[in-house]
Amino acid sequence: MEDQRLSSVGTIAYKYLVTAVYLSPLVVWAFAEYVYGNPKSCWVAVPVFALIAVYCFVFYFPLKRVSALPEGLRISNYISTITVPYSQILEVRECKWVNIRPITIRLKQPCKFGRAIRFMPRGQFLILLWRDHPVATFLREKIRHGSSDPHAP
Repeated sequence: MEDQRLSSVGTIAYKYLVTAVYLSPLVVWAFAEYVYGNPKSCWVAVPVFALIAVYCFVFYFPLKRVSALPEGLRISNYISTITVPYSQILEVRECKWVNIRPITIRLKQPCKFGRAIRFMPRGQFLILLWRDHPVATFLREKIRHGSSDPHAP
């Protein structure tokens, strides 16, 4: 059986492109102020850069590509790929307050990517804020009932 994509096709764009788009203008602004303007005024850009950098490196850069297989999850950071059995999933959390609604999978044992895997679930437009994303529900069902059902949401 082929794998079923759980993560968004936009994951790579958020992971690399959005982070670069958010941070590049701030770097250029700080450099231009330092070189051509008042060197003291470049320090206005530094706290703004730091806040946006922290946001990007917490929510966007750790994103992985995730697919469901009958035997477990295929997880990729776009350089290497691993498979994690469903039995290794300890907990599934969803952040409903961030625009991409990232899902974090905590594992019982660390894998190559660490003990927590974060990904941006595939598109579900018009999901109400208080409702769980169908991908999060699917993964919680895998934990609760085992991995006998190979069908992804």
